[in-house]
Amino acid sequence: MVQLLYLTISITNLNLKKQFMKSIIHEVLVDTDIVIDFLTKREPFAQEAAQLFNLADHKKVQLYISSLCLNNIYYLLRKVIGHKKTLLLLQQLVEIAEILAVDKQVVINALKSGFNDFEDALQNFTAIENGNIDIIVTRNLKDYKQSKLNVMTARSFNELVIKGY
Repeated sequence: MVQLLYLTISITNLNLKKQFMKSIIHEVLVDTDIVIDFLTKREPFAQEAAQLFNLADHKKVQLYISSLCLNNIYYLLRKVIGHKKTLLLLQQLVEIAEILAVDKQVVINALKSGFNDFEDALQNFTAIENGNIDIIVTRNLKDYKQSKLNVMTARSFNELVIKGY
């Protein structure tokens, strides 16, 4: 009888752990390249980026972008689709993702970091300053080699979430 009770408790604990793992929402900083892939439907990366944003829409992940990302997107897209359409896309984007500030400490850390790409260093330290972000999603893995955070492509991240880890 005691063994049966122990087995029942063990199974219950295992089921609770599985439910807990499935309910974990990853907090993810999305790099500018992924956001542009999504907004412009840039092939061959658009589907993976759209799937990431779809996961956020279904509350499977919480997406963050830096204020720097918004500036970069505006600068690039306004040349192609104009000021008004770009602002409309940015308004839609801020409804999906939380915006993180790039402050003085982020800039200082990025300047001292030794990253080869300053913009990626700013993204990295924006994520670290937030404290809750556990993953950076980017297509540019090589420039994040020095990051202390997990860095992955949209495809790898989407597969991870879909598998329920």
